[in-house]
Amino acid sequence: NLTVGENQKVYAEKYHYYTKDANKYVQDYGVVLFPPDNKKERLIIPSQPSDDRQNSLGMYPVIAGVSKDFRFLFIFEHPHSASMAADGLELGFYDTKINKYIKSKNQQIIIRRSCK
Repeated sequence: NLTVGENQKVYAEKYHYYTKDANKYVQDYGVVLFPPDNKKERLIIPSQPSDDRQNSLGMYPVIAGVSKDFRFLFIFEHPHSASMAADGLELGFYDTKINKYIKSKNQQIIIRRSCK
């Protein structure tokens, strides 16, 4: 996903697609920002790898949209598990004014993505 915010800032999800031993893989990096002045990418929301020791499925951020005033970038927190993602995704926010990622404090907010 690619989203243009205030002052022509471009927000994008970053992935690396590669083949190893005839198998295809995708490595997710997170959400990057391309400021209009220098076009040098900056990782603003990193992916979190799964960790069996912590019993964590990790998360890769997926851009869901941007607020009308361009202040907040809405982020689906997608776990590294398709079956868990099918149950719903938590929502986070990136505040573009203070350059900070905010996890939803309301654990009752779960978004179900519909297939069209």
